Amino acid sequence: MPRPSHRRALRAVVGVSAVALVATGLGPAAALAPEPWETELSFAADPGTVGAASDSPGTPSLCGTAGAPLDVEVPVSDVPDGIVTDVEVGISFSTGAWGGDAAVTLVAPDGMTSSPVFGRTGAATPTGCGSPNDLVGDYVFSDRAVADWWTSALSATPMPSGEFRAHSIGPTNEQVLLTPTFAAVDPNGTWVLRVTDSGGGDILTVTDAAVTITVDEPPVLNLSGPGNGARLPVRPTYTISSPDADVAGFTCAIDGGAGAPCTSPFVPAVEPGDHVLAVTALDAAGQTTTATRSFTLRDIACEQATKKLAKAKKANKKAVKALKKATKNLKALKKKDASKAKIKKAAKKVEKATKVKTSKGKALGKAKRGFTSAC
Repeated sequence: MPRPSHRRALRAVVGVSAVALVATGLGPAAALAPEPWETELSFAADPGTVGAASDSPGTPSLCGTAGAPLDVEVPVSDVPDGIVTDVEVGISFSTGAWGGDAAVTLVAPDGMTSSPVFGRTGAATPTGCGSPNDLVGDYVFSDRAVADWWTSALSATPMPSGEFRAHSIGPTNEQVLLTPTFAAVDPNGTWVLRVTDSGGGDILTVTDAAVTITVDEPPVLNLSGPGNGARLPVRPTYTISSPDADVAGFTCAIDGGAGAPCTSPFVPAVEPGDHVLAVTALDAAGQTTTATRSFTLRDIACEQATKKLAKAKKANKKAVKALKKATKNLKALKKKDASKAKIKKAAKKVEKATKVKTSKGKALGKAKRGFTSAC
């Protein structure tokens, strides 16, 4: 039944059960407690589906024919993605029905995957009844439990409340692991606890039930530093962290290359240009989470050389234009037989424009060489 759960300071119990096993002192036991990095979510049964199972049409001494099953429905939702590390069942009974003719099967939301929880405990034959000890209590079935259901059921009456391994249907006497059966099934949906009574003369009543799913989620990855699209004059510094205790380490990859182990703070050893950093966190279960950042490392020297070249080109173009204008004016004056004074003045302008053009041409050449060197 519902137990406190935790992962990354998260505590979530979904659906408050009327019979809280935590209150009865059944949990959390050390053997059943989730790891700090796991998320444990408990879901209570739909109260409209609990009640009495149909009594067997047989006799108390013959347990080969089960009555109509009671399907106790447990709606499960919002279980996060990750690796299912534990599937747990809690169920409460009243009225003191025999444990030797009762059976419970857990059916997953897909309607096809199922596993026995216990059944016909202590039975020696396929039609014989098992333990006469009554089921009046709260019972949790988990792969993390230690106690054997069959042994406990035969040792005391009524059957004491507690935490147990799931068990096969009698007369087979074997413990059953729930988690491997349901690990690959989507846990979201309606789970069913199918309860049957195979012996007449008593009433098996379910007063409460719950399903608990424990998930190891992919690791949380915190990557702080310049945001996507940042244009930077120097190589960026990124801080990498995770609050998860099971994170084994981080890898960093640049521009789609192979990832290499990295630590925080991380400074990508890149040259000027456009780049993408991919940081991946790996946890103990082999799950990964990746975060990316795109950035541009500016080339300041190249940017300055580019500006100087553009300025030199503009100045040279202006000087060329001025020289052409002065030369054209001088030719026009000579053609019109203008006065010597005017022609002399125009010639001086051509001479001056030529000097300016030469100077600007040299400056342009220098700017081009600087651009080639820097860029």
